Amino acid sequence: MMVTKQGKTLHLRLTREVDTVMRKFISRRGDVRTIILGMFEKMDLGSVDLPKMEFEHRRGSPKATTILNFPHKYHLSLKRLSQERECSMNALVNGGIKAYTSVLKRGRRERQSI
Repeated sequence: MMVTKQGKTLHLRLTREVDTVMRKFISRRGDVRTIILGMFEKMDLGSVDLPKMEFEHRRGSPKATTILNFPHKYHLSLKRLSQERECSMNALVNGGIKAYTSVLKRGRRERQSI
């Protein structure tokens, strides 16, 4: 992990399911950082379901699927929560993104039905 003036560079490994869902939202709502920071502001990462972290291992596949500059306050919160929940920071982010995009989908469906 690299420290910059703006925060820490976090290398995330997203599950295929989470990456696919998140990228659908990115095409409509901006970049990866916007989705992930929105997740931190709206979701309780202390209670989100943690996904089973399975990855396809292929020769030459990247070690991280997403790299972003993370504000210090979110990094510290993520680190503390992952220690409390005895899981990886990647698992927390994957669970949070999955929960957050579910909330966004529900909100979109409700607006369309009005």
